[in-house]
Amino acid sequence: MRTLKRIKKVEDVVMTNKELVDVRDYLQGLKLFRPNTTDDDYLFQGRGGKKSPLITIEKAVKKILKSAGLPDYYSVHSLRHTHGFHVYNENKNLKLVQVRLRHASIQTAGIYIQM
Repeated sequence: MRTLKRIKKVEDVVMTNKELVDVRDYLQGLKLFRPNTTDDDYLFQGRGGKKSPLITIEKAVKKILKSAGLPDYYSVHSLRHTHGFHVYNENKNLKLVQVRLRHASIQTAGIYIQM
């Protein structure tokens, strides 16, 4: 999967097979509402298939987290920490956490394995 960074640089995202299946399932569901959606479109689309503003995505995730009964301090970023924590606990491989979270520094990745 590819992502467009804030600096307008396209970057590859490493995913497990299960994550890839989940993304493909999500895109199939999205196509029910937006038939012209392709696999190269944004995962989180605003009007007209354009990229959703980050704040819109953050608010939607906050709403989902709240409806799941999680405390208010959970956010998109805390989900990122949780992902890094679980990747490390499954593999004990800090380099893998660095790659999965797309960190330039392995020291930064180390922050994400502490919960």
